[in-house]
This record gives sequence, C-alpha cells and structure tokens, in this order.
Amino acid sequence: MRIAMATVFAAATVAATVVSSQTPSRPRSANGPTFDVISIRPHPEDGPVSNVVYQRPDGGFSLTALPASHLIIRAYALVFGDDIVGLPEWAKSERYDVSATSSLSQATTDERLGMWRAMLVDRFRLVAHLEKRIRPAYDLVRARRDGRLGPGLTRVALACEAEPCAMRVEPHGSSRFGLLLAGETTLAALATQLRATVQRPVVDKTGLHGRYRVRLIYDDMASRLGLEAASWPDLGPSLSTAVREQLGLRLRSSTAAQDTLVVDHIERPTEN
Repeated sequence: MRIAMATVFAAATVAATVVSSQTPSRPRSANGPTFDVISIRPHPEDGPVSNVVYQRPDGGFSLTALPASHLIIRAYALVFGDDIVGLPEWAKSERYDVSATSSLSQATTDERLGMWRAMLVDRFRLVAHLEKRIRPAYDLVRARRDGRLGPGLTRVALACEAEPCAMRVEPHGSSRFGLLLAGETTLAALATQLRATVQRPVVDKTGLHGRYRVRLIYDDMASRLGLEAASWPDLGPSLSTAVREQLGLRLRSSTAAQDTLVVDHIERPTEN
C-alpha cells in the first residue's frame, strides 16, 4: 500500500528547449546556476529500493532507486505523478541512483528547481511544456442541506506559521489498511490531502473558511476496491463514506482544469 503525503507547491514554468553540452557532468544554462558534477547510474536490479532524497543546503542531493518520473516531479514542484502525461513506461519503471554537487553556499528554492531542470534537459534530453487540461475530479461539498458538519470536523482559532497547518496520516485499528487522517488545516489543504487516496484532483467547494480540526478514520483498501469492497471481510468505511459520515462533507464527481506537464520528448540518461 502506498500512502502519499502531499504538500502543495505552485507548478513552475517549463523550459521547452534542449540545452546541449560537451561535458554531461556540467550542464550549461543561460539562466541561473547548474550542478557542478552529476552522476546518474542504473540501479542494480537486486538492489534495495528507497524513496529517500537527501537534499543539501547548497542544492546538491543524492537519491537511490528512483525513476525519471520522480526526478521530473521534483524538478517542476508537482505534487502527484498523474500531473505528468506523455512519459514512456521506462521513465516510470526503470530506477536510477543519482547524485549532484553544487558550488553554491545556500541555494534558494528557485535555484534548486532550475538546477534540477537543467540536469533533466542535459542528461535526459527532456522537452516538455505546461498546459491546462480538463480532467476527472471531485468537488468537496457539504453533504447536508442545513450545512451542519460532522463530529470529525470542528472549527479552531489557530494561527499557523506555515500554510497549511500540520496534518498526519497514520495506521489505525487492527487492519493494516485502516488509516487515521488528523490535524488542523484548511479545507483547501484537506482537499489536496484526500486526492492521494481518490487519485483524482479534489476541489474545495465547501465555502468554509478558516482552519478546522480534522479526525477522519477510513480504510484505504475499501477506498481502492470500490464496489468490490463488500467481498472483503472486516473492512472499515471507504474514504467517501467516512468523509460523509464523519465530516459532514461529500465527494461529488466533477471535472476540473488542472495544470498538466506534457512530456514531448525524453531519452534514457547519457553516460557519466
């Protein structure tokens, strides 16, 4: 079971031209700094799988056993993998060990993203563009005509230094598929959090402002099985049922225009 914890970032403008270099370990860019040295190696088939990225203050990093799709997600500050279309299967399945060094002392967010993008253009020959696409989605709305909320959603007077406030997802109950989603947050941030399970964009249309304390208990397996969930014994409520009964909200099928990264061209990485 894969549990996705998401933080909302704004998608950045995508470079659409290929930058060439005679020295692949030092990609050249006319805009901003680039990594000094880059190492990209295929991950051994029998090697351990990890999803940890070690990011250093100078912008350099190292990661193990991650596909090219993950590199693109990080480079363009995307939240979910389905925000990318046009990737070949190898870019989602073949895993790489990647490390890069930087001569900066303290890289800003924009500098880090720029260096990641330059690496993708130079080593993977990435060409991509950003466009709005209409995609299946859910609207998060109030479930009751009187607007009354459920016991798992209460308004709080809470000041946060960061937006959104902290939320957590952790195992709950005897089943390894039972989950607890809890914390203090905005409804817009809650909608983004719910997307990790429903695997569609979720748009907050509750009209509720301010911050709320959320306590939501649901079964991830029941959510993914849908109508087949009845055949599994001892499953808890699906996410949609829990949202309705515990929060007094509802997930309504809809469509939404979403920023989508369209990959026009990508190649397996050049040798070190």
